[in-house]
Amino acid sequence: MTKEEKLMRLLEMQEHPERYTDEEIRQLMADEEVRQLYEQMVRATDALYSEKIEVKSGFTIRYFLKKIAAVFIGLLILSGITYAAIHLSRSGRVDSTSATRDTTVVANVPQPNVNAPLAEQDSMLLKPVVFEDAELVTILNEVAAFYQYEVIYKQEAVKHVRLYFTWNKKEKIEDVVETFNKFDRIHITMDDRKLIVR
Repeated sequence: MTKEEKLMRLLEMQEHPERYTDEEIRQLMADEEVRQLYEQMVRATDALYSEKIEVKSGFTIRYFLKKIAAVFIGLLILSGITYAAIHLSRSGRVDSTSATRDTTVVANVPQPNVNAPLAEQDSMLLKPVVFEDAELVTILNEVAAFYQYEVIYKQEAVKHVRLYFTWNKKEKIEDVVETFNKFDRIHITMDDRKLIVR
């Protein structure tokens, strides 16, 4: 749990203690960071409420200090939420970028229209697939599954060769293998529904 998550949990626990069992509260307070956060909050509250000064109108400074403390806690919560949102959006962007490196990019392949004739649906499913900077293992897994072949790698390193490759699903497996074999670092042979990669 990150420090921000612990702070959020602590604030939630203080605001709604009925939602937590005694054991959950003990476990949360057993964490050193949570204990330090709690002690800082207690010290700040004590400092705010330590002097009670009367105001001529009959109100006390204590009332205003409570309002300030509430604003302070609200700002802490808001900054924690903002930080979490920024962190999640940045990590989401990084994850999606790295995910596209190893996945296929399907170019101009609309989803089949279930109301369209069967022949038209088949032609949509057979549109070319474009792999951009994808590892050979990713490409061959999809190709082999389509043609119902098994892939066997003789060297681990060849799996991680990165390629830009356009796969035409209308081609025979032999033609696809021949295209792969035009690359310098790849040699594929076929044997009994197996693609053997050297």
